[in-house]
Amino acid sequence: MHLARDIGMSLAGYCLVASPHLDDPHFFRTVVLLLAHSPEGSMGVILNRPSEHSLKKVLDAATQKVSVHEGSLYLGGPVEGPLVAIHSVSSLSDLECSPGIFFTSNRNHLIRLATLTDISIRVFDGYAGWSPNQLEQELEQGGWLLCPSDPQSVFGDPDEIWNASLRKIGDEILSTHLPNLRIPDDPRSN
Repeated sequence: MHLARDIGMSLAGYCLVASPHLDDPHFFRTVVLLLAHSPEGSMGVILNRPSEHSLKKVLDAATQKVSVHEGSLYLGGPVEGPLVAIHSVSSLSDLECSPGIFFTSNRNHLIRLATLTDISIRVFDGYAGWSPNQLEQELEQGGWLLCPSDPQSVFGDPDEIWNASLRKIGDEILSTHLPNLRIPDDPRSN
């Protein structure tokens, strides 16, 4: 999982999974979708921190349109910033994070997204940011694990994404190092 970092590739589009011993309260048991990663620094949004604020009310107020989306506004991280969204509509994106996952901070895109049905969307207040080399140091210290992102995980149940990401990482490690080992879905069946 650390291969991309070791060869100098961008980690944008990967998920950072907080290791179980990361004790920073801002990131305890979080999964962060990296939106940008370069020598100038990194930024992402926390996928599993829904706030107490209604997404519909926030979008109604921010876009001055009637939003069709229920659920929560997410806390994207400890850094203040404009409302941003990850979603499934390529034509309303500023960039593609990974296949099927798009990002926008464009107000006009947010207005349009607020009225579309049958899409996947998460809207965030704030973001997570790292200065040059800060994220690399945190990875080296074992604070984060890397996991490829996919729409099912990114837009899935926020209460399950951290555990599911850890299982995905564990499965990849086992399949790489012990390819013939079959681990039962229910360990009690051993």
